[in-house]
Amino acid sequence: MHSSFAAQRALAITELRELIFRHLDWRTLLTSAQRVCRAWNTQIQDSSFLQESLFLLPVKNTQAEKTLNPILMEVFPAFFHQNTDVFPQHKDDELILTDMDLMKNPAKKPAYLRPEASWRRMLVQQPPASGIAAIGASCSPFGYGGHQVVLQIKEDRKGKDGVRMGMLFELLVLDEASGNSGLEILWWNQGGVRKRLVWMMEREATEDPDIMVHSASSSTCTDTDSDFESEQRDTIETIRGDYRSMGLQGEVLGGQWERTVETWQGMWD
Repeated sequence: MHSSFAAQRALAITELRELIFRHLDWRTLLTSAQRVCRAWNTQIQDSSFLQESLFLLPVKNTQAEKTLNPILMEVFPAFFHQNTDVFPQHKDDELILTDMDLMKNPAKKPAYLRPEASWRRMLVQQPPASGIAAIGASCSPFGYGGHQVVLQIKEDRKGKDGVRMGMLFELLVLDEASGNSGLEILWWNQGGVRKRLVWMMEREATEDPDIMVHSASSSTCTDTDSDFESEQRDTIETIRGDYRSMGLQGEVLGGQWERTVETWQGMWD
């Protein structure tokens, strides 16, 4: 009884609770700890340190070393493994959408896709990424074309917000610019440097976005999709169908974001 009473008294002290919360793993902090009582939920929600550690608030030091979100890396591994500086062992891996937990465990899909799911609000990195782009290009014997979408946070909001997982996810699976062939995600200056530089020169970009979703495809008169390409396309179409059946719309960007769209096409000389 004495030890139980002492524990209750200790947990009633806000400062001690904060120290305890700081040593919890992210799953406990994000879910069960917040369900204990209203006081715990409020304290976790109001703690800048805890919200930063959950990648829900930007860190104050915008010059800190860039760190990928470990929570999202576990749940959406394919999105992050293509950062070959962080994951050199995955340098030859394709971006396989079926590796997502929501595809491996279809019963969890409604929980994952609901608009209020916490992963949607999580920053993909700290300090936050200020820009993201989706570039899709294709060519055939008859011509070529492309589609580009760039989302850039306004100058006065840099460091105060950034690219969140909901934006990256929907740009990849919902936006036509991402396509479904040759998908890759290029992080900062990690890998795909040539493609990033070519894109910047040809499209006359004023600022290299932190994250790029890139797809490229080519076809001949006799080409057929590989099994992998068909699986990627089917996965994207499945998720789009889930959005429709659940009555979901793509996230509406706030006024702090600027969106530019460009398309191009042409015939071979």
